[in-house]
Amino acid sequence: MENFVPRIRALLNERNHGVLLTGITLMLELCETEVQNIEFFRRLVPTLVRILKNLVMSGYTVEYDVSGVTDPFLQVKILRLLRLLGREDTESSDVMNDILAQVATNTDHTRNVGNAILYECVNTIMSIEAEGGLRVLAINVLGRFLQNRDNNIRYVALSTLSKVVSADLEAVQRHRNTIVDCLKDPDVSIRKRALDLIYALVNESNIKILAHELLNFLQGASPEFRSELTAKLCNVTQRYAPNKRWHVDTILRVMSIAGTYVPDEVSAHLVNLVASSPEIHSYAVQKMYVALTTDLNSQVLAQVAVWCIGEFGDLLVANKSNQDPEAIVVSESDVIDLLEKLIKLAPTTAVTREYILTALMKLTTRLSAGSSQRLKELISGHKTNINLEMQQRACEYTKLFDWTTITKMLLERIPIQEEKLDGSTDAMSPSSRMNSGHNDLIGGLDDPVQTTTARQPQQQASSAPYDPLADMFGPLGLSSTPAVHNPSSNNLNSLLPDIGFLTPTSESANPSLMPGVTASPMMPSRSLLDDLGGLNPTPSIAPSSGLDLSGLNLGPASTPAVRAPLNGPLPTFTGFSKNGISAMIDVTKQASHPNITAVTVSFVNSNPFPVTNFEFKAAVPKYIRLQVSTPSGNELAPNAHNKVTQQLKLLNTLHGEKPVLLKMKLDYAANGAPASEISDISFPEGV
Repeated sequence: MENFVPRIRALLNERNHGVLLTGITLMLELCETEVQNIEFFRRLVPTLVRILKNLVMSGYTVEYDVSGVTDPFLQVKILRLLRLLGREDTESSDVMNDILAQVATNTDHTRNVGNAILYECVNTIMSIEAEGGLRVLAINVLGRFLQNRDNNIRYVALSTLSKVVSADLEAVQRHRNTIVDCLKDPDVSIRKRALDLIYALVNESNIKILAHELLNFLQGASPEFRSELTAKLCNVTQRYAPNKRWHVDTILRVMSIAGTYVPDEVSAHLVNLVASSPEIHSYAVQKMYVALTTDLNSQVLAQVAVWCIGEFGDLLVANKSNQDPEAIVVSESDVIDLLEKLIKLAPTTAVTREYILTALMKLTTRLSAGSSQRLKELISGHKTNINLEMQQRACEYTKLFDWTTITKMLLERIPIQEEKLDGSTDAMSPSSRMNSGHNDLIGGLDDPVQTTTARQPQQQASSAPYDPLADMFGPLGLSSTPAVHNPSSNNLNSLLPDIGFLTPTSESANPSLMPGVTASPMMPSRSLLDDLGGLNPTPSIAPSSGLDLSGLNLGPASTPAVRAPLNGPLPTFTGFSKNGISAMIDVTKQASHPNITAVTVSFVNSNPFPVTNFEFKAAVPKYIRLQVSTPSGNELAPNAHNKVTQQLKLLNTLHGEKPVLLKMKLDYAANGAPASEISDISFPEGV
């Protein structure tokens, strides 16, 4: 290599095109073999520009003419070399900007040989530090390629536009109509490339137009296209939908057209969208009802529509003609007839029938008493169903009719699933929501906290989201309460007063956790235990008196009757055990600080499935200061293969007068399904 590099300059001064072609080919190989050579050859850019300009501006030459173009082979080689030399170098790019504009403007695009040069010119412009106007010119050249009858040229143009769309989206948008027309091309390769490019062009301003074109294309798309097209169409609809009504309409049309090609996550997102948007409950259930009456064969559409009818059936049959002129009139018998017809259809799958059975059960509390008897008969008729799942559901639902005092609560609407920061949801698909042990039927019965979300605060800052825990515990302020410092603790430097359910927080992230500054005690409402525990009665307490928990039995009847020693650890005992998750409690006391109790809680999961997103929160009475450390993890492996430990320290300011009381809240996802538990931890006597 070192023998050739110094001699390259002499080759570029030759007039023979064969020598120039081999010399430039040698330079390309040297640059691709050793990157350092690029810097050396950049000093030759003016010479290369001069050679290319002579080729472009020269007249007809018999010796080098190919279809009216002077030596296209040499022009292509020079353009490829300029692409390497101008990349990430502004000075070299400025030198070649003018000649590239001349090549893009003067080259004959009616001949294939000219298109070859234009293609290389466009790639060079988009690779170097070119001016904005030059980039627009290059994209316009590709736009002309799209109008060519040669499929090879159109394919090359679509592939190149897909690569450069991120560099200048607006310039590519100008050729949107031509790109959409490529969806009608009989060549499958052209259609696929056009489809990929359209997804890159979608934004808030053109989503309606492009979604309409994609829906039209979906109707006649071949099976190999439908799966990918459906997934991407639903994705861009979710990202750029101008409003929720248009979102619902578009997804319903996709479900009706695509059928089984609709991914599960699409129906899950639609369910979550409707559930979390009270303003479209009535609109969505009407649209889904109409869509279902039109198409009974699409199982995905049927499942989502049946779920919506079960949740919001009362809104479907309500008279809304005075509020919305476009509202349809649906009677209760019409709704039941539709579900009965769907459940008896032969193409209806077993999963869809399970949806219908659950919807019928929920409608018993949403429709009038006159329709309840017919609904009960339909449900009871499946107690002898050949499908075991249907039979079990029918038997369990029929049994619920005997528990009239709790049936309405069990059949409440499913709570809203929270969106994650990345835009995804924790929402399960409708299938998993209706098949996970029927837990979703009761709308979160095992989560006492969820029953408090309907209570809105009387006074609340408009910019802050409603927090039921903050509502119960009151506002957070700062006081001069001295902090208790434990020099032996590396992570926690102060004992915090009771702030309701306290979650472990980084000291640096919250100034109230810094040594010497503590949060003032929150004033829990008198219904704290009713709202968060729901099992023990709470005496009536004046609002200004705080919460006096002395004398209350917060724990189970099997509280260990062990008197705490003055020094050392106590025997380990079980503080919580439910749904396969148990918590072992270790308590340690020091004789020098009898009012301080060190607690270690160890959680294990005995279920055959994992528990993820595990989060521990704690609440204490006003007279106790609480310090919560960072947990050892947030996942529990199945079959008790690991444990998560949580360390606490409690300072009882009324030691000897009132006992140590602690309430904990666990939030987690069991096998992907969100769950929440609240329990009291009862400590041995004397703690």
